Amino acid sequence: MPALMNFDFPAKQIVIPTEKPSCCTKSVLIYGDSQPDGPSFSRRASYGEVRDPLPVGKEPDCKFQDNYLCGLCQGLLNKPVQNISCGHRFCKSCFEAKQKSSSQPICPSCANQSQETKDASPPLDKFFPDKAIQRDIAALQVRCPFDGCSWKGNYDSYKVGACNVGHHEVPATHVQNDNQRRIQMMEQRLLLLEQQYMGGIAEEAKQQNEHPAFAQVQSLVAIENIVTVLNRDVDHFSAVMSAREEDLNEHDSLLRRMTEKLQKQERVIGLLQKQLDEVRVAPCDGTLLWKVSCFSTLLQDAKSGRKPHLDSPTFHTSHSGYRMCLRLYPNGDGEGRGTHLSIFFVIMKGEYDAILPWPFCQKVTLMLLNQAGGDHVIDAFRPDVASSSFQRPRGANNVASGCPTFCPLSRLSFGLLQEDAVFLKCFVDLTGL
Repeated sequence: MPALMNFDFPAKQIVIPTEKPSCCTKSVLIYGDSQPDGPSFSRRASYGEVRDPLPVGKEPDCKFQDNYLCGLCQGLLNKPVQNISCGHRFCKSCFEAKQKSSSQPICPSCANQSQETKDASPPLDKFFPDKAIQRDIAALQVRCPFDGCSWKGNYDSYKVGACNVGHHEVPATHVQNDNQRRIQMMEQRLLLLEQQYMGGIAEEAKQQNEHPAFAQVQSLVAIENIVTVLNRDVDHFSAVMSAREEDLNEHDSLLRRMTEKLQKQERVIGLLQKQLDEVRVAPCDGTLLWKVSCFSTLLQDAKSGRKPHLDSPTFHTSHSGYRMCLRLYPNGDGEGRGTHLSIFFVIMKGEYDAILPWPFCQKVTLMLLNQAGGDHVIDAFRPDVASSSFQRPRGANNVASGCPTFCPLSRLSFGLLQEDAVFLKCFVDLTGL
């Protein structure tokens, strides 16, 4: 706490004013000196201050009217302003400091009244300078607050230093009496400085947040964070997809192998089924009766080249004999193409070929049956033992041999073709077998 103290410093006087930003109260430190006395000398320092003046009145302890006092610092109004919302007056610096210290400041004078009336307090939002009250305060009759000083005059004269430039040395005997008041002033000053500091930080943060560049930086940081998360997700899903792709490739390879195996088994099953069907239905006495249905369609397919011929079911000379079939060309083949029905005899590869006599030399008779009771079309031939058509088959079947001009197509309408079907019959002579 400032008091009468001894310091060592150069021989001159230093006056350091300290101002409380929120009100008109001021104080100064006045450092006096004396002439140095020998090599070592001490200097006297005294504490001085500028106080608000006291009102001139009949009573010694009279006070200023409330409308001349700040609603925040309770001192005489300094640059008075009036709150638009409620009309209460404040020092301009007090008003601005209060606004900075809170996001939604309210009028303290109205707040005290609201506790009694339970009404909502108006905000401290906007103000206007109160020139009228400022003129009234400037004209107030005041007196010096320091003991022993008899100066009196208006407040405007007091401010400009009519009373000894507005400060007095305070004797050491009075310092102790003022300690408590100074402590309170310093605490108020510290609190206000803290409020101003926090308000300044809040305002700076608000300005930064409202600044376009700051907003862009914040957006960029947010985007970078999102991109980082997305990159991690992409890496994770890429690893998962790679594992799934490997599994899929393995399953695809397995599926191909299983498909190939299934197709092979289907071919085997088809072959076995065909052999079984042949065993069940194929004639084994060297005789075949074959009904050819949908003849008109077959004839058109043969003419267009889509399917020039078709084979009959197989038949055998015996269960362990030769395996054979007929081949029909509805539109003819060779010299009978387009004019005749061609029928050929085909030796097929069988299971018992190794124990059969070769070449095949049995007489073959071919017949086209007349369904109207008329004459059948009949032709017969004996195999040419020198022809490869009657040797032991090396492939699935030998080259067909028979009658390219078996029956003219024009003759089919005479009972040979009825209900779009024809009947063919083959006899193999079993003599010598």
